[in-house]
Amino acid sequence: MQGVKIIKKTTILLILSSITSSAFGLVSARVCEADGITPFDGRDIMVGTKLTFVVGSNVTEEWYGGQLIIEEVNMIDIGFLYGRDCDGYECPGSCLPAAGKFPYAGEIQYPGFGIEFYGGEEPNVGDWFIFDYNALDIGDCNVVFYDLDISEPINTFTFHHVRTRDFNGDTIVGFADLDKLTSYWLSADCNEPDWCEGTDLNTSGNVDFRDFALFSDYWLEATVYIFLLSDFNKDTRVNFVDFAMLASYWETTDCVYPGCCQRTDLDINGSVDVNDLMLFCEFWLEQTE
Repeated sequence: MQGVKIIKKTTILLILSSITSSAFGLVSARVCEADGITPFDGRDIMVGTKLTFVVGSNVTEEWYGGQLIIEEVNMIDIGFLYGRDCDGYECPGSCLPAAGKFPYAGEIQYPGFGIEFYGGEEPNVGDWFIFDYNALDIGDCNVVFYDLDISEPINTFTFHHVRTRDFNGDTIVGFADLDKLTSYWLSADCNEPDWCEGTDLNTSGNVDFRDFALFSDYWLEATVYIFLLSDFNKDTRVNFVDFAMLASYWETTDCVYPGCCQRTDLDINGSVDVNDLMLFCEFWLEQTE
């Protein structure tokens, strides 16, 4: 009888293992640094930080599809999730070879804001898709990962965004930013919204050792958000071609995420206006590669 019980228990465990594998073991998502390789350590990230989502499979089975979505509408101004080399809503650059023949990745607006993707024919074990995420503003942003065969979310990734330390917007936290912080050292009259050009990182009204400590935590980290997105046509330079694209949407008031009027609505507030022009001009003639 004891042997029968062991066999039954083993059989049940094998069945449960099979169910778990088919539901959750086939495809998974992980978060990496901007290089798409180094695992993200879960730290607080600065406004302007770029991360990547990598979706992969541990078995060679065809897969119906999944989604990465920022579901809460109030979070779409905090985090920005998008595919690579998007043509309209389709993002062929996000599909990796291991996904098989004819995979698909595209940006979606409903039921949330993010990416939908489908596996191809004859896939291989490995990474199937790669997507980018940028921190736009301070606050928390949740990205939910769905398998379209399962009603419940597989995973929810929460990112906590803090104030940028890249005070001069040159895409690196370096000596120029340290100079900016020291120029306000011991200032006691920092107020919103400027907070002494952002150097009062804890918004206490003073620039002191506490702000220096917060600054030092991100020494030499890179920021990329507006810098990269200003290159609308992705020819590696912010120039008159990109300006012409912005001008073509000037005063448009119905820009919808995730397309955002071909991303010319840089601050993602629904319209292309002087704020977007100011953001764009900050990186005039900059190289993006």
